Formats: sequence, structure tokens, C-alpha cells
Amino acid sequence: MLYPELISMNNAVFRCYMGWSAILVLKMFAMSLITGIWRFITLLELLTLSNPVFKSYTFWAGVLVIKMLAMSLLTAMQRFKTKTFANQEDLMSPKLKVKFDDPNVERVRRAHRNDLENILPFFIVGLLYTLTNPSAFLAINLFRAVGIARIAHTLVYAVVVVPQPARALAFFVALLATVYMALQVVLAAAF
Repeated sequence: MLYPELISMNNAVFRCYMGWSAILVLKMFAMSLITGIWRFITLLELLTLSNPVFKSYTFWAGVLVIKMLAMSLLTAMQRFKTKTFANQEDLMSPKLKVKFDDPNVERVRRAHRNDLENILPFFIVGLLYTLTNPSAFLAINLFRAVGIARIAHTLVYAVVVVPQPARALAFFVALLATVYMALQVVLAAAF
């Protein structure tokens, strides 16, 4: 049987119960807040240049950005070299026509597109991998492997064409390193 008069602010026992309940709720909220702030500070410490993993990630991400920007210049150089322009306003002479099928230009464009498909995911996964606080030795070497493999991929695909398996090896080294980091991120987030 319920006694409504007991559940009233006029009842001293009920007021005491409500007071202690409020204190416990506030304490739990404060502990959650402190824990969250502590975790945030710990994550921020991982994202400083004093952390060798983040420093290596930053270096190789910068190298790969410069490499991708250079691919735009390499495409332009091939276009001027072969007089292959995709837009009417870019034509250097009225005798030239718009062309889309020069094999040298298309090779560089495919290499650039391959960079976009593989380097951009590395940027995201590499940063998230840094937040998992991995072994410095392993992380630094994974970042090196991706950077060097992507540079080698461009060299053997678009600059000095080398027969397979050179391009495939460079591609798979970077891909496997990125997939490994992605799996580690997923496992860290799931468990």
C-alpha cells in the first residue's frame, strides 16, 4: 500500500533521502566529467610533436601532401609536352584541338587518382592510429612504409615506367600498412 504523505517534502526522512540522492548524482556527474577531461588531456598529449609517433605521422603526411601537389604539376608538364589540353581556352594555338586520350597524360592522371584513393584514407587512419597510443617503433615504420611506397608507386607508374610487379609491390605495401592501422583503430574502438 502506498502512503502519499510519506512522499512529501514535509517528511524529514524523504527530504534527507532526496538530499543524499542529489549529492550522489552530482558526485557521479563530477566523476564522469573529470574522467572525460582526463581522457581528453591524454589524447591531446598524443597529438604533440613531443610524441615521436605523431611527429612521424606529421612528417610523412606533409611529404605525401607535397607529393600529391607535385602530381598536379606533373600532369600539367605532360599536357604541355604532348600538347594535350582538355579545355578549349587552354589551347596554345588555333591549330590544336581538345584531346582527352594521350596515353602519357592519362598515365599521370591515373597515378594521381590512385594517390587520392590511397593517401587520403591514410591521412585519416594514420591520425586515428596515433590516438591509439601504438608502439613508436611499429607506428613510425608503418608511416615510413606508406610514404616510401606511395612515392615509389608514382615513380614506377608515372615518371619512369617500370614493368610489373614493381607498381603492384609499391601499391600493396602501402595498402597493407594502411589496412593494418585501420584494423588496430577498429579494435581499439570496439574493445
